Amino acid sequence: MNSGKPEKSEPKDKPAKDEMTRDEGKKEEATAKAAEAKSSAAPKLREPRKGLLPWGIVVGVILAALIVWLVARGGGEDSSSEPVSAGAAPQLVSAEQLREASARGDTPIYWAGEMEGTEIELSALPTGTQVRYLPEGSEAGASISKTLTIGTYPLQDPSASLQGYAQRPDAIVKTAADGREVISSTENPTSVYFVSPDNSVQIEVYDPSAQEAMSLALSAEVQPAD
Repeated sequence: MNSGKPEKSEPKDKPAKDEMTRDEGKKEEATAKAAEAKSSAAPKLREPRKGLLPWGIVVGVILAALIVWLVARGGGEDSSSEPVSAGAAPQLVSAEQLREASARGDTPIYWAGEMEGTEIELSALPTGTQVRYLPEGSEAGASISKTLTIGTYPLQDPSASLQGYAQRPDAIVKTAADGREVISSTENPTSVYFVSPDNSVQIEVYDPSAQEAMSLALSAEVQPAD
């Protein structure tokens, strides 16, 4: 018997609770992927590279031992230098010592040549090497962060790594006169990167001035010390 009262019915288009949960999960996953893509960048100065292959760490150990050997033998004029243990603090080296270290290593060590009024500091890191140009009279390991630094980092495929960096929305991509792609970013413009011609290492040029860093990276002055 019909009482005359309308029957209650559930809306047909009301989303189920499990569907809403799946939608929220997809949104969280998309947000996480976007954050991960944004954070992927070339290495910051003096910070270990993420994802570096074990052989790259081995290269760093070999270079550290090589620096120890160079300092121990005195490198010519500085015969008073004493040996240090592998993995110790960075060392001041002469231009000749740096060339010798580059020649003896499995990968080259890049630098910007000799500069008047500076001391050359060589560091062997687990991720490669760094050459700092300290003010004349400075000691090795001096806490001077804003100074020209050239980093050399061996990777399995440096070009692919750099191309990934170039895909960032804030990437700054320029082409040097010799055809090299030179890449930086608006987020970190004081570090500029390019790859060696044989695709064995990625080179970082850091300078407190973003303009100077880019100018030097585009020039032909940053070369292997040989």
